[in-house]
Amino acid sequence: MASIVTSSGPVPAWRAALAEIRSAEQLLVADSAALVEVAQHLRHAWTYLFREVHAGAETEASAIAGLAERYHVPTFSGEALARRLVFADPSSEEAASISDAPELARGLRMEAAALRRATDEIASRRDGSAWVSLGLCAGITVLLAFAPLIGDLGGTVTAPWRGRYFNNREFEGEARERFERSIEFDFGKDAPMRGIGVDDFSIRWDTCIFIEEETKVRFQLASDDGSRLRVDGESVVENWGDHGTETRGGSTTMSSGWHHLEVEYYEARHGANIELSASFDTSKPSTIPVDMLVAPLEGEDPCP
Repeated sequence: MASIVTSSGPVPAWRAALAEIRSAEQLLVADSAALVEVAQHLRHAWTYLFREVHAGAETEASAIAGLAERYHVPTFSGEALARRLVFADPSSEEAASISDAPELARGLRMEAAALRRATDEIASRRDGSAWVSLGLCAGITVLLAFAPLIGDLGGTVTAPWRGRYFNNREFEGEARERFERSIEFDFGKDAPMRGIGVDDFSIRWDTCIFIEEETKVRFQLASDDGSRLRVDGESVVENWGDHGTETRGGSTTMSSGWHHLEVEYYEARHGANIELSASFDTSKPSTIPVDMLVAPLEGEDPCP
């Protein structure tokens, strides 16, 4: 495992990459004019991930850019501009010509989302001790079978669902954060994580979903006790109240582009479980594919 020396000592390179991603996301929220600086943070993040994958290899710009391409190929003009800015000299004429493009901020958000997915994949492999370095020429195989849900790392692993766990039913007070690959849990009579009780707890999950073209989507929530789903702030499924496992559904038509999904759940007593599934047009209800989702950003506008 590659490591980076920081002021607090050596840390895994993927953790250093995640810190750069977070810095970029915070800048995007706080200062919409600081896009060149955002791009620098994202370039540092790709560099750290390259070191993680290819320990000891020379970090040449072309090789790092190749790694970025393997994880995410830009699909619209804003993304392509963002990728150019990420790998441009920040003091160059090229950087200056790109930095005022109207679609750049959105493109940088999508670049940050791609980096989060790459960081999650690499980090989960490392934790599962199942990584074999394959090299750029051989490509990077997604070893999902070896990618465990990394439970209590305090949000350092960025699977697409951000979960905030509260030690009460009212979503109040300080929350513990954990990222999940899906909402599909049977806690039984156990606590959902360390520091949370076996009863009287609540969880709020959210993620961003990308819809390629306008689609009617039917969501289903099965839970014991209450659960509900909002899409872009609008209620779609209400399965609230104290009850055993009950399933409720709701439909909405989603336009092409990014949408924010938010699931709230609380546990009262005894058994505890929740499962979210969705069907797109005429498909059968199933877990939402991970490749449609990215972890949300901080701030009022959580999706790219």
